[in-house]
Amino acid sequence: MAGEQYRYTLVIGEDAPERAWLEDILMRGGLEVAACSEAELLATPDIVPPQLVVLDDARLPGFGAEARRADCEARIATLDRIRAQPAIAGVPLIVLAEGADIDSFSAAIEHGASAYLVKPAAAEEVVRIAHKI
Repeated sequence: MAGEQYRYTLVIGEDAPERAWLEDILMRGGLEVAACSEAELLATPDIVPPQLVVLDDARLPGFGAEARRADCEARIATLDRIRAQPAIAGVPLIVLAEGADIDSFSAAIEHGASAYLVKPAAAEEVVRIAHKI
């Protein structure tokens, strides 16, 4: 599946302008794209299974060890809820996140992310990774 030109991609994110940006760059990159919030995804049990998921994590990184730990736990809980959806369980998933700390990266990979990109990510990099995984 890696390197396909035609690939149905689902963008999941809470920030509408960020979702729209991701939809635009991925469509320009040759992918078919749909977008929704996490709540919309969880409320729709019969979604069309995507071939790729891009999770836009709009949370801002916290300050101090305790805030970073809570932020990482919230990100992982979101990832786990999304991964628990039958249509998404085994699908490659890219996390696009604000935080560049090693704990968030490691936890995302351990919980099923195929790739982890740090914002602000260049449009070309997002599209390149989407075609690569």
